[in-house]
Amino acid sequence: TYHAHGLSIASALALPLIPGNPSSCEVTVDIVSLPHGSRCSRGTSLLTPSEIEFSVDEGVFLVSSGRSIAIEPTANADVHVLAEFVLDQALPALLHQRGVLILHASAVAVGDAVVAFTGPSGMGKSTTAAALCARGCDALSDDLLAIHFDGSGDPRVYPATPFVDLWPDSAESLSGDWGNGSAASEAPVRRWKRRC
Repeated sequence: TYHAHGLSIASALALPLIPGNPSSCEVTVDIVSLPHGSRCSRGTSLLTPSEIEFSVDEGVFLVSSGRSIAIEPTANADVHVLAEFVLDQALPALLHQRGVLILHASAVAVGDAVVAFTGPSGMGKSTTAAALCARGCDALSDDLLAIHFDGSGDPRVYPATPFVDLWPDSAESLSGDWGNGSAASEAPVRRWKRRC
């Protein structure tokens, strides 16, 4: 069981998230056999107003009603790639179904405030967040910022992934041991994940 973006998530798939309370899960991630798993060609399909299907090389993901992510993996699916897809694509779709505002951004906590960095890929959002973490800020999210609105319309941001994902040159430019993170991918260039 995990906690991310203000949600408790029960997952059959190991996810690199903050451990959560198993007694109160709002979202499930299950490995299943989907009845229409082979129906969608590679890509994304809106099946119904409450169902989005993603078909990728590693399998088919069905996101339903802001409550569940069902995965039908291919025979040789890499569980790390499946987990990355859940975090990068399926979970944002689920959050959107729940009415949460999704931004392509990294964010840190500065006291009681949240500072977010938006922009296209490769512009330094993660590097900026990592640099601020090195100076004592707390990382809240990397690459995906989910903004919830409470009953009075005030925005709320909750912690997401407990790491920042950096390219090697960014890691080397920061002081400290960023190069000692864990390899997130081998090709085309290694990227590093480090807990903040």
